[in-house]
Amino acid sequence: MKKIDLAPHRRPHGIMWLGEEARVAVTSETSKALLLVDLEARVVDAVIRTDQEASHMVAVAPACDVAYTANIGSGTISILDLVGEGSLGDVKTGAGCEGIDVTPDGAFVWTANRAADTVSVVDALKRAVVAMLPCPKFPIRAKVTPDGRQVLVSCAQSAAATDRSTLGGEFAGSSLPIGILVHPDGLGWSPLEVAADARGG
Repeated sequence: MKKIDLAPHRRPHGIMWLGEEARVAVTSETSKALLLVDLEARVVDAVIRTDQEASHMVAVAPACDVAYTANIGSGTISILDLVGEGSLGDVKTGAGCEGIDVTPDGAFVWTANRAADTVSVVDALKRAVVAMLPCPKFPIRAKVTPDGRQVLVSCAQSAAATDRSTLGGEFAGSSLPIGILVHPDGLGWSPLEVAADARGG
């Protein structure tokens, strides 16, 4: 296993591939920045500052020209130009903004605001929140399905499902739900199919 030294940047968290290139975008919470990392040269190519508190997760537009960071401490997303390597501004979404994803057409950014118990929908072109949806308790991740028709949200303090396909579990127990994975073709298993498969059916 190879390691890449990101110093002086610390507390990397969110990471996304940048198209077919051997580069990734990585957040650094302490630097309040998004790092562009060359995996072959094993160096930080560029540092794009967000100047927001706890830039945690990152999502990238389909064209890989714009990135969005979820900034927990500031309750914002930062819009970052990956070509010009600069900031395009910030949008206030909600307290504890952490989960983030972009629709397949690049038109909307969805955020899970864990401290506000809300989900925000940001118009990428207008750079403004166009919808705010209640989503208890402690929404922490958001993932858009490949067809763009649904957004899955994991809620760390709730076991109740909503019509936004919210996933849940016990916050203090071992079943803490956080990450969400969606198959690239958008196909999945229904609970009955999972049960049948477990029985060998």
